[in-house]
Amino acid sequence: MCVPLNRKIALSFTDNQIHTKSIEVFDQLGELLDDMMDVEEDIDAINPNRFLISLVAHGTVNTRMECQTCLHEKIQFLTEYRDFLMIH
Repeated sequence: MCVPLNRKIALSFTDNQIHTKSIEVFDQLGELLDDMMDVEEDIDAINPNRFLISLVAHGTVNTRMECQTCLHEKIQFLTEYRDFLMIH
């Protein structure tokens, strides 16, 4: 959220096309660097990058099964938590 907000603030101060493009390129490079630095973290984290990495490394079928398992586990946890809250 902070990066898009910073981009909007920076762009609001200029009407120069070259300056605007340079801000966009700088922002894209920052996002790329951030993604490259987070690869190890994303392998184990539950986020879209993890599943994109899995698509490349393991293919569609395995990634789909992994995603479905992950969703099932999260739904199961929330169901059990809801039941716990209803009892207490």
